[in-house]
Amino acid sequence: MSASTARGRTGPVRRHCYLGGAAQVAETLAGASCDAPVSAKMRALLEIASLVRADGRLVSDAAVADARAQGATDLEIHDTVLIAAAFCMFNRYVDGLATDVPTTRSSTP
Repeated sequence: MSASTARGRTGPVRRHCYLGGAAQVAETLAGASCDAPVSAKMRALLEIASLVRADGRLVSDAAVADARAQGATDLEIHDTVLIAAAFCMFNRYVDGLATDVPTTRSSTP
């Protein structure tokens, strides 16, 4: 149980709701059934980001090969992993501090 859950807070779920469901958007865009105008390369990179979000060890040779096959460069793959990992770190940092997250824009200073 996380510190946020132990204190009766919803942590990342609350944050994602406030941000307009950013995690759900990324997962939808990475999925094969999505018909949004997103390139195959972007879908492959979003899939890698989604794997990093779940557990960085899930990023497989196959996921990297797919991204390369869709035209992603090693630098783009590297940056995708770096950015996704950084967001994970920032989210855990904020959750670990039990930071209150506003539920609406009007409640921000």
